[in-house]
Amino acid sequence: MVAKVIREYLAEGKNKLTVPGFGTFMKRDSGNVIFVELLRTDDGILSELVEDTGNYSDVEAMALIDRFIFNVRKEIERHGKAVLEGFGEMTRDENGALKFTYQPARKPVPETARQERLFEEKEPAKRVVRRPAPRPKPSSRSKKTDTFIVIAVIAAAIAVIALAFGLSTGNMPFLK
Repeated sequence: MVAKVIREYLAEGKNKLTVPGFGTFMKRDSGNVIFVELLRTDDGILSELVEDTGNYSDVEAMALIDRFIFNVRKEIERHGKAVLEGFGEMTRDENGALKFTYQPARKPVPETARQERLFEEKEPAKRVVRRPAPRPKPSSRSKKTDTFIVIAVIAAAIAVIALAFGLSTGNMPFLK
């Protein structure tokens, strides 16, 4: 989708379009398109175009652009080139810099096939919310045990208090 947006924007007669953090596609007077890797500063145009094209939020548009960049780099690493359908292909030169070869003669791929392509975005995956597993209910046996322990602690506390009180008043002759 991002490649299509870039292609259509430049076909409308615009001179340049920056892919943030990646580079700028520039259209020359001859109609040829070049890629300048050094111009990476985000001017906001591409994200607005992606937002408008697919009714995406600004965050979703930036995620699609980042995905486009990731996929181009991954394809270049794996296959030595990344084909941008109907627009051209990207490769790396001997110094490792990105190089774009403009190929407008390629026919655009039909919409149904385009959805299956690597560089075309599919519907965003639905977010799966994981809920913590419910705690097991204590068995009646453990409730009885807990109740017994609480009663034993209370009884011990009462016994200690009674012993301390009895010793302090002298009412316990059997302890003497």
